[in-house]
Amino acid sequence: MAAIQKAACEACGRASTTRCAGCIEGLDHYGQPSPTYYCNKTCQKAHWTEHKADCKLANTRKVLYRGGELLQKAFYTFRDVAFDLKITSVTKQGEALIVHDQCIDMSQGPLFRFPDRMVADEVDKKSILTLNACNDAPAYLHELSKKVFQGVSGQIQQIKEVRLLVDEKKCRSVKLYRNRKLDDSDYFHEVIKVALSDSAAYALDLAGAQYGQLKSVIPFEDYARDYVTVVCSEFDHGWHANDFRELLMGKHDLPAGYDVRIPLIAKEVTQALNYAVQDWEEENETVSHMLDQKQPVFASKLDNFLGRLRDDIRAYVHHFESNGSKFSILSASDGDAGKPSYGDAIKTKETAKRASPSLGSGTSSMQEELRRARFFDPVTEPPKQLTEKELRKNFAGAPKGVQEFVAKFAAGGGKVHQF
Repeated sequence: MAAIQKAACEACGRASTTRCAGCIEGLDHYGQPSPTYYCNKTCQKAHWTEHKADCKLANTRKVLYRGGELLQKAFYTFRDVAFDLKITSVTKQGEALIVHDQCIDMSQGPLFRFPDRMVADEVDKKSILTLNACNDAPAYLHELSKKVFQGVSGQIQQIKEVRLLVDEKKCRSVKLYRNRKLDDSDYFHEVIKVALSDSAAYALDLAGAQYGQLKSVIPFEDYARDYVTVVCSEFDHGWHANDFRELLMGKHDLPAGYDVRIPLIAKEVTQALNYAVQDWEEENETVSHMLDQKQPVFASKLDNFLGRLRDDIRAYVHHFESNGSKFSILSASDGDAGKPSYGDAIKTKETAKRASPSLGSGTSSMQEELRRARFFDPVTEPPKQLTEKELRKNFAGAPKGVQEFVAKFAAGGGKVHQF
């Protein structure tokens, strides 16, 4: 039998075992449990004026740390199901991971199965899942992050997206070889910085595993001291998502060898994820409400939530690959970032039946048909192989800058390098 924990009453200092029910699962600055004890209701009432603000903050920190965990696991799920590197080998030199990525052409990819058989454990897997994906996390998970912060918005002073340089001497090394050549480029790293009402700031590091930093949330001053060489700039929350939209619209120059399909597939997978979140909330509860549940309930619902994300992203990837790797996003308007930008014609039950005629006609099956029908157009027969002609046709609706890259790649035999 576990011993009953005792602590001093916050009001009178006497030993007590009764905790404030309002923040019984509240967390301190470092994410550790921080219950407040009282010996009786009289002491609690007398101390309430002083404790009220701390009670709220403890619960806000609980939601923040849980939200960071949710976002990080959602990003791992995104990358695991829609992995865009063709890894040929993974080895170790001491603690350093040596990862080899292969040059591909337009007849392959852009998605590949994650090489689980090549990694020794979950730590190595997370390191590779997040490799060179620093700015992807705030870009792809922006809508989900807004839901995470929604329930405690009154306790949040500021949310920023921070670009920084990681001190790799203090971190685990992951060396990436692209087509047998070491990629020794310096890359920025991005985190979300959240300042609460008491001005304490926290770093949400969703892709830190590539540096051996596995915590999803860390007090920002500790994070800067232990991992950062220099903080380069701060942007408003949503900056990376907007920057990603501008890239899709052809407003950014792309580096030589950039696989133009990567941002396009990422856009569609992001929408698949957002649809999954929307459907899960409609069937269960809001994300913000889930984050404030009792710990056992939260843990169970989080597993269910992540399972839904995995299933729906996998469903989209399956449709994408089995239908000739044809992008449906190309007919979309980037101005409607918050609306479904593909499959809009597939809204009736009859259309859903044409999309998946093998599924049943029951209510639950029909909901599944309608949900999955978002991911492809059953009326248009997609190409079975990406020939040069079909490649150009598939990218016909893309931004001008992307079309120019595709034309060059197609004219040169379609040879590209995974970036």
